[in-house]
Amino acid sequence: EVVYCLLKQGINAIYSNADDTEALEKANPKEAKLIVLAIPNIKSSLKVLRFIRKQSKETAVFARAHYYRDALRLYEAGADFVCMPQVIGSNVFLKNIRQFISSGKTGGLLSLKDEYLQYLNEKAKEEKEHFGF
Repeated sequence: EVVYCLLKQGINAIYSNADDTEALEKANPKEAKLIVLAIPNIKSSLKVLRFIRKQSKETAVFARAHYYRDALRLYEAGADFVCMPQVIGSNVFLKNIRQFISSGKTGGLLSLKDEYLQYLNEKAKEEKEHFGF
């Protein structure tokens, strides 16, 4: 679904197996400005990243990791930025807790909450349209 939405927006996207070199070649790393690796498996991510780096040193590569050691391995293999969603989310969560404890107020959290609720409603509507739940 993510690939379909990206293609609808005119953004090239591929959903493939990391062993499918033909699909990786179609990604054309030499011409890409940015490649986002949203692969949950570290071995596959590293394999694709190494393929990309053989083709192009200049293409920006953003990846994700679940474990700290995997994030380090991705950086060592040439990733430009590695996101660990659970770490980023936890850091924002803790920052907001600390803000509330120190001030006793939710401050800017309410506007963030409103924005987040709007986003969740939009995504839930999309889920319902696409998946029926």
